[in-house]
Amino acid sequence: MKQHTPLYLNIGETTTNIIRKQNKAAIRTTLAIGWKQLADFAYTSFPPTYGEVDQAINLTEEVLAGVEDLFRDEFVLQSADPQLKLIAGLAFNTTTTEAGETVVPQIELENVFERFAAIVKGLPASQDVIPDDLGFAAYLLIVREIMHHLDFEEVLVAPSR
Repeated sequence: MKQHTPLYLNIGETTTNIIRKQNKAAIRTTLAIGWKQLADFAYTSFPPTYGEVDQAINLTEEVLAGVEDLFRDEFVLQSADPQLKLIAGLAFNTTTTEAGETVVPQIELENVFERFAAIVKGLPASQDVIPDDLGFAAYLLIVREIMHHLDFEEVLVAPSR
């Protein structure tokens, strides 16, 4: 069972930071992948092709492979990223904590990703409210892979202020 020690996630344009607070110190793990960097590298237009998404997944998995064991069974993932707030709004079955955070279970994040994948497979983008933005697509892919490979059951998304 995960402890209630927070682990803060920030997926930036060129790097992803995972920060844990321990004894008043911030321990930062920086990953060499960001949403803009991934979008620029892997995608050519919206929607990306299946091959482009597969390439983006492979690159993200390579980056995460070196840190998979650092966060297992220790932390609760939290984020205030605007893109994750948008994803939380696209998810159907979320809850809210007493502090106002939106709890997005891994399965709900996966459901949002599957809706994006349906567009990649040919569903007209107008049939869903998934943003037709390559940066959003890259962000969604990165957070999905983090949830899977670092074994997080949910992410707590800070309330909008």
